[in-house]
Amino acid sequence: MADVLGASVTKNPHKEIGWFPIQLTEQAKATQLGSALPTEFDVFHWHGDTFSTPDNAISLASSSACKNQGYIIDDSVLGLQFHLETTPQPALELTVHCKDDLSNSPYIQSAEDMLSQPKRFENVNKIMTTVLSYLEKSHMS
Repeated sequence: MADVLGASVTKNPHKEIGWFPIQLTEQAKATQLGSALPTEFDVFHWHGDTFSTPDNAISLASSSACKNQGYIIDDSVLGLQFHLETTPQPALELTVHCKDDLSNSPYIQSAEDMLSQPKRFENVNKIMTTVLSYLEKSHMS
Protein backbone atom coordinates (compact mmCIF):
# COMPACT_ATOMS: atom_id res chain seq x y z
CA MET A 1 0.00 0.00 0.00
CA ALA A 2 2.86 2.40 0.80
CA ASP A 3 4.24 1.80 -2.71
CA VAL A 4 0.88 2.65 -4.31
CA LEU A 5 0.82 5.86 -2.26
CA GLY A 6 4.23 6.88 -3.65
CA ALA A 7 6.47 5.79 -0.78
CA SER A 8 9.50 3.57 -1.20
CA VAL A 9 9.55 -0.07 -0.09
CA THR A 10 12.99 -1.55 0.62
CA LYS A 11 14.70 -4.35 2.51
CA ASN A 12 14.84 -3.63 6.22
CA PRO A 13 18.27 -4.02 7.87
CA HIS A 14 16.76 -6.83 9.99
CA LYS A 15 14.03 -9.39 9.48
CA GLU A 16 11.55 -9.10 12.32
CA ILE A 17 9.70 -12.33 13.08
CA GLY A 18 7.88 -13.07 16.31
CA TRP A 19 6.62 -11.02 19.23
CA PHE A 20 8.34 -7.67 19.69
CA PRO A 21 7.09 -4.37 21.10
CA ILE A 22 6.21 -1.33 19.07
CA GLN A 23 6.08 2.20 20.43
CA LEU A 24 3.63 4.82 19.23
CA THR A 25 5.19 7.96 17.80
CA GLU A 26 4.51 11.31 19.44
CA GLN A 27 2.53 12.29 16.31
CA ALA A 28 0.36 9.19 16.62
CA LYS A 29 -0.35 9.78 20.29
CA ALA A 30 -1.97 13.09 19.32
CA THR A 31 -4.47 11.39 16.98
CA GLN A 32 -7.81 9.89 18.00
CA LEU A 33 -6.58 6.42 17.06
CA GLY A 34 -3.35 6.90 18.97
CA SER A 35 -5.23 7.99 22.06
CA ALA A 36 -7.17 4.69 21.94
CA LEU A 37 -4.02 2.54 21.81
CA PRO A 38 -1.40 1.69 24.43
CA THR A 39 1.80 3.72 24.12
CA GLU A 40 3.78 0.47 23.78
CA PHE A 41 2.51 -3.03 23.11
CA ASP A 42 3.73 -6.38 21.78
CA VAL A 43 2.62 -7.33 18.28
CA PHE A 44 3.25 -10.24 15.95
CA HIS A 45 5.76 -9.55 13.16
CA TRP A 46 6.73 -11.50 10.08
CA HIS A 47 8.52 -9.20 7.65
CA GLY A 48 11.85 -8.38 6.10
CA ASP A 49 10.95 -5.18 4.25
CA THR A 50 10.24 -1.64 5.34
CA PHE A 51 8.77 1.48 3.76
CA SER A 52 9.06 5.23 3.88
CA THR A 53 6.06 7.09 5.23
CA PRO A 54 3.76 8.23 2.39
CA ASP A 55 3.14 11.94 1.86
CA ASN A 56 0.45 13.36 4.15
CA ALA A 57 0.71 10.34 6.45
CA ILE A 58 1.32 10.35 10.17
CA SER A 59 3.89 7.79 11.27
CA LEU A 60 2.10 5.47 13.69
CA ALA A 61 4.78 3.42 15.45
CA SER A 62 8.32 2.06 15.43
CA SER A 63 10.25 -0.84 16.91
CA SER A 64 13.90 -1.54 17.68
CA ALA A 65 14.26 -3.52 14.45
CA CYS A 66 12.13 -1.42 12.11
CA LYS A 67 11.63 2.36 12.18
CA ASN A 68 8.33 2.42 10.27
CA GLN A 69 5.67 0.13 11.68
CA GLY A 70 2.59 1.89 10.37
CA TYR A 71 0.93 5.09 9.28
CA ILE A 72 -2.45 6.75 9.10
CA ILE A 73 -3.75 9.24 6.54
CA ASP A 74 -6.76 11.50 7.17
CA ASP A 75 -8.12 9.19 9.88
CA SER A 76 -9.26 6.80 7.17
CA VAL A 77 -6.27 5.06 5.54
CA LEU A 78 -4.25 2.78 7.79
CA GLY A 79 -1.13 0.87 6.83
CA LEU A 80 0.41 -1.57 9.32
CA GLN A 81 3.68 -3.49 9.11
CA PHE A 82 2.75 -5.85 11.96
CA HIS A 83 -0.11 -8.33 12.32
CA LEU A 84 -3.01 -7.76 14.70
CA GLU A 85 -5.14 -10.38 12.95
CA THR A 86 -2.91 -13.34 13.72
CA THR A 87 -4.28 -16.25 15.72
CA PRO A 88 -2.41 -19.36 16.93
CA GLN A 89 -3.22 -21.66 13.98
CA PRO A 90 -1.98 -19.34 11.19
CA ALA A 91 1.12 -18.54 13.27
CA LEU A 92 1.79 -22.26 13.64
CA GLU A 93 1.36 -22.73 9.89
CA LEU A 94 3.84 -19.91 9.22
CA THR A 95 6.41 -21.57 11.47
CA VAL A 96 5.96 -24.84 9.56
CA HIS A 97 5.73 -23.57 5.97
CA CYS A 98 8.21 -20.68 6.31
CA LYS A 99 10.65 -22.29 8.72
CA ASP A 100 13.60 -21.27 6.52
CA ASP A 101 12.93 -17.68 7.65
CA LEU A 102 13.62 -18.65 11.28
CA SER A 103 17.34 -17.99 11.40
CA ASN A 104 19.43 -17.13 14.42
CA SER A 105 18.99 -13.36 14.59
CA PRO A 106 18.26 -10.89 17.40
CA TYR A 107 14.85 -10.06 15.89
CA ILE A 108 13.73 -13.58 15.00
CA GLN A 109 12.17 -15.79 17.65
CA SER A 110 11.99 -19.54 17.59
CA ALA A 111 8.71 -21.20 16.68
CA GLU A 112 8.41 -22.39 20.28
CA ASP A 113 8.76 -18.84 21.63
CA MET A 114 6.24 -17.45 19.15
CA LEU A 115 3.61 -20.04 20.06
CA SER A 116 4.29 -20.37 23.79
CA GLN A 117 1.88 -17.70 25.06
CA PRO A 118 -1.57 -17.94 23.43
CA LYS A 119 -2.74 -14.92 25.44
CA ARG A 120 -0.59 -12.72 23.17
CA PHE A 121 -2.87 -13.53 20.24
CA GLU A 122 -5.94 -12.58 22.27
CA ASN A 123 -4.29 -9.28 23.22
CA VAL A 124 -3.47 -8.25 19.65
CA ASN A 125 -6.91 -9.35 18.45
CA LYS A 126 -8.47 -7.02 21.06
CA ILE A 127 -6.28 -4.18 19.81
CA MET A 128 -7.39 -5.01 16.26
CA THR A 129 -11.01 -4.67 17.37
CA THR A 130 -10.19 -1.24 18.81
CA VAL A 131 -8.53 -0.18 15.54
CA LEU A 132 -11.41 -1.46 13.39
CA SER A 133 -13.99 0.23 15.61
CA TYR A 134 -12.08 3.49 15.33
CA LEU A 135 -11.89 3.24 11.53
CA GLU A 136 -15.58 2.41 11.30
CA LYS A 137 -16.47 5.48 13.38
CA SER A 138 -14.19 7.72 11.36
CA HIS A 139 -15.88 6.60 8.12
CA MET A 140 -19.35 7.23 9.55
CA SER A 141 -18.65 10.82 10.51
